[in-house]
Amino acid sequence: MYYYSATGNSLYTVKSLQELLPEAELRYIPAALAEDSPSVNAECVGFVFPMHYFGLPLQMEEFLEKLTIYESPYTFAIATCGVPYWGRPFLDVEAILAKKNRKLHGKWYVRLVSNYIPYRDIAADWRISIRAWLAERKIRKMAKFVF
Repeated sequence: MYYYSATGNSLYTVKSLQELLPEAELRYIPAALAEDSPSVNAECVGFVFPMHYFGLPLQMEEFLEKLTIYESPYTFAIATCGVPYWGRPFLDVEAILAKKNRKLHGKWYVRLVSNYIPYRDIAADWRISIRAWLAERKIRKMAKFVF
């Protein structure tokens, strides 16, 4: 699973998913971007990232453009967000993968606490706890579809 995380929501999500799928290997996207020709040859490839401005983070977009995916794996994407599920991150991922003759098989939002301060204040502890509990439930359901 490739992940990009700036404030920790996506890191929390990918680590929670890895606990349920211990055979999954985690790869940090900024480190993978440093490679000349990043590639992956696996039965299942996942991407976990935050939603930025209702779309993909620039590093995520750059990475997907650069990545070579061998074979025909099951691919999935998880976008973490603080606002209800609207935006176009999966359309962006699908457009990039289509250029590589690949498709996105699974796509999920994981709603955690928004950390975009101009949009809303930092959440109260009780709200953080509820969002984390709901996210854990959703991550357990997603794990059944991934591997």
